[in-house]
Amino acid sequence: MDTLFTIENTTTEGSDHIIAVSLNPSHAIFEGHFPEKPILPGVCTLEIIKRAIAHSVGSSLRYEAIADCKYLALIEPEKDQHLILRMNVIQADDQIHYTVKGAVWSGDQVKLKLKSTMIML
Repeated sequence: MDTLFTIENTTTEGSDHIIAVSLNPSHAIFEGHFPEKPILPGVCTLEIIKRAIAHSVGSSLRYEAIADCKYLALIEPEKDQHLILRMNVIQADDQIHYTVKGAVWSGDQVKLKLKSTMIML
């Protein structure tokens, strides 16, 4: 996973986090998913979101719950190499939970919408 993507830029305004991510289209995962038409596996998209939010808030995180996750379009590494994560991240009063709501974009197309709770490790 470490070479699958790179966090290019992070911008935070209050609870709004905008994170630019670049995919590595030559990563080995695309050889098996799928050789003729590579797409980013859904579980990898969730992992990218988790790691990007962790990077943005400066803490290691894991998912505690995913209330809603809608995949709206395939993420093709050649066509969708540059992704924008637009996430609203609110830290709970207990200081260890985060409510994360937002979407993954490629250009002007929403690829995924997510509502989740993450917890600090």
